[in-house]
Amino acid sequence: AVRINEDGAKFDGIQEIRPDGTLVLTDTAAKIMRDTLGYEREEYRLSESSTIAKELLSLVKKRKVG
Repeated sequence: AVRINEDGAKFDGIQEIRPDGTLVLTDTAAKIMRDTLGYEREEYRLSESSTIAKELLSLVKKRKVG
């Protein structure tokens, strides 16, 4: 069951979730984030989730206006 979930997560752009909760994007997902929002981050640490959310919200707002 774990293997099925891990394989399925790759279709959602998640390469892996590390034991410490760090989410690692697939290369394709990271490229989409770079190309659409200019966001350069391939790893998302749980401890940084608030900062990441603020960064992404700011980029999305700029994109809507621009």
